[in-house]
Amino acid sequence: RPRAGGCDWRRLSDVSHCTLLHVAASLYFAIALRRELAEWASDPRQLWAVVQPALSPALRLYYVFQLASTAEMSVAMARSLASGRAKDGPMLVHHAATLFVVIAAWRLGFVRVGALVVLLFDATDVPIDGIRLGQLMQAFPLLGASAAAAVVSWLVVRFYAFPRFVILPALTATDAYWATYAFVPPRHMLAGYALYLVPLAVLWLLNLRWLLQLTSKLRSAVRQAASPTLLHAGTLALGLVVLAAVAYVETLAAAATPAAAAARA
Repeated sequence: RPRAGGCDWRRLSDVSHCTLLHVAASLYFAIALRRELAEWASDPRQLWAVVQPALSPALRLYYVFQLASTAEMSVAMARSLASGRAKDGPMLVHHAATLFVVIAAWRLGFVRVGALVVLLFDATDVPIDGIRLGQLMQAFPLLGASAAAAVVSWLVVRFYAFPRFVILPALTATDAYWATYAFVPPRHMLAGYALYLVPLAVLWLLNLRWLLQLTSKLRSAVRQAASPTLLHAGTLALGLVVLAAVAYVETLAAAATPAAAAARA
């Protein structure tokens, strides 16, 4: 029965499946690829270097898994929309753009860019999965904790760190490409940039859209259950956590500057 005991079991199984994928992929990256991630964070410009180092076996395995899971989710989302079961068109656009970024990164040699994008998305999808599980199981503590974690992680990671470490270096640290491919007409180079940067920009805009929706729903729910004073205090506390996390991200970015590299040398 689809709603035995007041729970939509089919929906719960779908959400549980996605949650397991997100958690498993994030844990694997944290365990097997944490040193590579630290190197990327210390100098994001290497993500877009003309000459890329060979893939480690762990990174290759992670990337093949992400290619398969992203493709599977995209097909499943398309089938759900076609059958009328789902009506979230922007989510299909998000999956399609992510799949394009992952495939293009593999084909063009920027595997680390694709891996970093899906890592950031997987890790910040875990709190969203917690919100969905909390709603389906009517577990308010899980729902509240997941909502707060989702707002903080999306503000820091998707809204700020994603453009800071992925999109910005693609715009400011790719001078070597113009020198290496000086024989290519500028309009073709610009078309190549657009082909890869536009999907990244689309992903960021969709993240912003969902972040605004999430914060609006969260404030409305808290406003109904708490006093204005508690609402303002909670907003201030979340704001301080976000600022502290952003400051930490900036320490990573500062460590990637030429002056910092010279100082370490």
